[in-house]
Amino acid sequence: AFAARAKPDGYTVLGMTSSVVTNPKIKNTPYTLASFEPVGFYMLTPEIICVANDSPIKTIEDFVKKAKSEPITLAMSEVGTSHHMSGLALEAYGGLKIKFVNIRAFGEQLQQVMGGHVDGALWPSGEAAKQIDAKVVRPLAISSNGRFKQFPDLPTWEEAGLNIKEFATVRGWGVPKGTPDEVVDYLAELLGKITSDADVIEKMTAAGY
Repeated sequence: AFAARAKPDGYTVLGMTSSVVTNPKIKNTPYTLASFEPVGFYMLTPEIICVANDSPIKTIEDFVKKAKSEPITLAMSEVGTSHHMSGLALEAYGGLKIKFVNIRAFGEQLQQVMGGHVDGALWPSGEAAKQIDAKVVRPLAISSNGRFKQFPDLPTWEEAGLNIKEFATVRGWGVPKGTPDEVVDYLAELLGKITSDADVIEKMTAAGY
């Protein structure tokens, strides 16, 4: 909302995600997608189905079997987020039964998963990576289009028979509508330089993005 109301001079830049598209569709927001001028896209972050490391659900096959026989509880952050939408896609295309548990903070979601209070969670790869590396949670499948570089042994949702080729959070930059074209072009060029920087690529890859 702040970015939508800001002066369109290029000094206010919004880190846009898929929620900028979905929130106005399901909530009473003071902005719409049309409130912003897109600058550029820099990342797609696939979703990972995760369970606690000591969960009786050991594989994606176990997960699918359970979720087709009875509602499976999954932690996710807020209605309308890409994580919530990915769960709806699993219901619609994968035939799964899901009971969503709305927990806004990632840390609390992690506690609920580790404590066995929910069956699992839907997390973007970047947020899940450190927990997977620490063996706190077990990844079951990822919504990337093909095997994901950071987790090459992890099956994709399509490979798991969930009928979803790819699902990801879109991340990019946007500016208030009315920002001059030359300013948008300048920011787009700057974003291109940042995302092609070898050091940035190395750090983002190491972080699971």
